[in-house]
Amino acid sequence: MANVPTTPEDILKIIRTDVVFGELRAIFDVADSKPWFYQDTWDKKSFGSVEGKKQIVFKTSYEGVANIIASKRTSKWVSSSVAKAKSTFEPKIQSMGKPHIYLKIGAQTVKFEGTKDKGGGGGKKKGPSPATMTKMQELGSAWVFYQAINKNRKWATWVKLKNDPEVKKVLGDIWKHYGDSWEDSGDEWAMNFFIQQTALLKKLASMPGCCQFDQYTHSNEYTLPDMSGDSFMDWISSRVGKMGVAGKDNWNPADIWLIQSSAEVTARETIDAILNDSDPVEIKREKVNSYMRGLFQQHKIFGISLKKVTKGEAKVMFFNHTEDFFTKNWKGEGAYGGKGTDAQIMSYDSAICKCGKKQDGGKWTMETQDMIWNVQDPGDDMYKFQIKGNNSTGFSGLKYEPTAVGHGEARLGKATVDLVINNLKKHNVGHLFNKENSSYPYTADEFLANKGANPGQGWMAMLQCLFSNKVDMGGAKNAQEAYDNILAVYDESNGSPHHANAKLQEVKWLCAFFAIQGKSRNKFSTDMVWLAMKAGRAYGPYAKIS
Repeated sequence: MANVPTTPEDILKIIRTDVVFGELRAIFDVADSKPWFYQDTWDKKSFGSVEGKKQIVFKTSYEGVANIIASKRTSKWVSSSVAKAKSTFEPKIQSMGKPHIYLKIGAQTVKFEGTKDKGGGGGKKKGPSPATMTKMQELGSAWVFYQAINKNRKWATWVKLKNDPEVKKVLGDIWKHYGDSWEDSGDEWAMNFFIQQTALLKKLASMPGCCQFDQYTHSNEYTLPDMSGDSFMDWISSRVGKMGVAGKDNWNPADIWLIQSSAEVTARETIDAILNDSDPVEIKREKVNSYMRGLFQQHKIFGISLKKVTKGEAKVMFFNHTEDFFTKNWKGEGAYGGKGTDAQIMSYDSAICKCGKKQDGGKWTMETQDMIWNVQDPGDDMYKFQIKGNNSTGFSGLKYEPTAVGHGEARLGKATVDLVINNLKKHNVGHLFNKENSSYPYTADEFLANKGANPGQGWMAMLQCLFSNKVDMGGAKNAQEAYDNILAVYDESNGSPHHANAKLQEVKWLCAFFAIQGKSRNKFSTDMVWLAMKAGRAYGPYAKIS
């Protein structure tokens, strides 16, 4: 059923009952939002006068619905009796995520729900790219943290935060700089920033002597007001190569840095002295990490990794920040496992690599584009790796991203591809997997010729390897069915060859894993979890908000 855009005035024109007219007018006034939307099947003549009518849903901006929720108990027109949601497990009121509230309008239950739709027609406006949006989020988080920590600004709701002049001005400038509008698209991000800063302030308050940061830095590409134009992010990123690391995030995934500038000059000089020494790169990295742990504990240089949060409460967890993190049980801090990264041993649990086929838009494609690879830790936590092509619409290599089952399905971060390859090599099976998609068949003929398969094995034998290791193959009941399905997906006119290419990469990766013998298989699995979490002695200290 289509959502029809309209104005409050146009809706009110067709209301026949005085009480209902008054209720709706008050709601429109407190929402202070346009446009409104409704499903095009509601009975306008009897609206509000008959109990038990079909559920009506009115939609407007997130902020508009948040205003209704905030005014529910104070406006004489907005009903104080909230109806139960029918045929759904939704709460009566939801203020985060996609906000909604169920109200009685006259005799009828009505749902008021937030929407991103602006009513402009002509399809969705193309906004910033995901990479650009990430930069905007990181800058926005840094500015909100600065206002909350240094300026002691407090907000009762995310709406108050969004409309705070000190927040609105700077985030408006950031959004405009990157080709977007804070007024139009800021609702979800304001929720995110509100939840993040609430969790961070609570965590910092529990730390004695914390905190006197005066620099909140991202990169030199965009400098926030009151901040130095020479960011620690860019400075340290230019030096990680001397620690034997390709890219800053492979050493420390911090997205922003909270810094005491009085300590930064000495920190840079000390790190440069370590990196310019003649030690092997591994020793340099160990020394830098040890030094950075001290700065983190003293709240002098404090890196934060950010995940978008729009529902419930955020969690703040510290990684690689103390010696105990590597040697003792840190599960009590809200972490996901065990005995410290030095001693914890996890185990391979199971894998799902579905090789059935289905039609999508008239073309054959694989039953699923991904595979699932599960790792169990001794504390009964499960890490579910989703391994799939990095691009769903073209040929690409694989990406490796786990979620922590039982922890709100929290995503732990992607394991760096080159480090995954190094992990295979460390366990003597690196020769059995190639990360380049061009090493695998692009066409049916190449598949039939066993391009990319292991020497002397062939794709049929590799698919049988998965069946022999009790991998869930979905709709394929045996290796022949899996082979035939992949061949069908390679059809250039009626298939999706890039999906078949990615599936074969998944098959080969699993075959390489199953070639690891004995207890080494568990060590490989454990290392994969730490690679994704950026946890262990090879990584720098950071706080993660998720």
